Amino acid sequence: MKIFVQIFFMVNIVNGFSQGYWTQKAIFPGTARFDAMSFSIGMKGYVIGGSCTSGLLQDFWEYDAVSNSWQQKSNFAGNNRCQGVSFSIGTKGYIGTGATGAGLGYNDFWEYDTLTDSWTQKASLPSNGRYGAAGFSIGNKGYIGAGQGGSPNTRYNDFWEYDPALNSWTQKANMPVARAYGFGLSIGSKGYIGTGNDSIPPTYTRDDFLEYDPATDNWVSKTSFPGGKRADIDGGCFSIGNLGYVGTGTYQGNFYNSFWQYNPSTDTWISVPGLLGVARAGTSNFSINNRGYIVLGSAGTYLNDLWEYTDTTSGEGVNEVANKSKVFLNVYPNPSNGVVTLKYELPKGEKEGEIILYNPQGGEVKRYKVDDTFNDILLDNTMLPAGVYFYQLQTAKGAAGSKKVVILH
Repeated sequence: MKIFVQIFFMVNIVNGFSQGYWTQKAIFPGTARFDAMSFSIGMKGYVIGGSCTSGLLQDFWEYDAVSNSWQQKSNFAGNNRCQGVSFSIGTKGYIGTGATGAGLGYNDFWEYDTLTDSWTQKASLPSNGRYGAAGFSIGNKGYIGAGQGGSPNTRYNDFWEYDPALNSWTQKANMPVARAYGFGLSIGSKGYIGTGNDSIPPTYTRDDFLEYDPATDNWVSKTSFPGGKRADIDGGCFSIGNLGYVGTGTYQGNFYNSFWQYNPSTDTWISVPGLLGVARAGTSNFSINNRGYIVLGSAGTYLNDLWEYTDTTSGEGVNEVANKSKVFLNVYPNPSNGVVTLKYELPKGEKEGEIILYNPQGGEVKRYKVDDTFNDILLDNTMLPAGVYFYQLQTAKGAAGSKKVVILH
């Protein structure tokens, strides 16, 4: 059977993609924003503060991955802020540092208790107030380093470890290069900080990637981020199992939605499907049950969409694909000004599904029914404006695959 629709979309071109897909989830119900703080505990993700058109925020929101719903919680007890560091240790969430809105940075530190929905101020970072810092947690310790602050504004390379049992900070080995607006994440027993802006012309914006080992208190340079020089990746990163994922960010006025997977066991990167929705910087992130989440951000305008990434080569995604069988998606020729053909195959056991077309902001444009017969679908792009769109194949079990769409006139 053949059906005809008026859409056109593009296969991700970069070679070496791992199998994986993005699924749009419930829209963030608060004010659209960027540079918010975030962490996850159990099956919940949390977003705090950030910056919007009216200034800095302190509202606090919880995302339930099971019900795909948001709920507002008790406001952050510290001052309104953005560009802080946040992470979770056990059943508690932590947030510290951040921008005051007046070119200065905070050094206070706060703990969130999910059982009482309450905030408690803890020992402040015993160093300069800062914003645009990076951090992560490993085991039962938290880490904060880099960033900028002070008057005149200075970029830092100091690095600190927080022990929640003692409510105390210990200074650790300095990072090799001072920077701000980089990203931080942990994979297993190691921490990673990369990219951002330094203070050393002509480098300035960086693409380097550093590994921190708490067992030896030592930094090691690893293979550079293959997406090139970028800043303001912020929360455009997460870990799933023993792999890290990094994307989004900005460089010389350009925004990005490309994503890359890092394997610490081989010190190698491969490209993975780029974030659906508009390219952006200043995002927030969390990981829940072998899924990565990217929410909010800025692309000149503030955003409120939420996207879930499933890597089908690791963790839960492997079992999911084994149950579904292989999903095949292809489109050709691409790019094109004319009619193209889509080939698709639904997952094993699925009888029907839908093709959904999204605009760059994540809004739905069109929706079409498909069945379980392998089809060549003739696509005519002549009725849509030129630009980049995003195609997704969905079934009753969720998203089965996604592709970028480009239309040329």
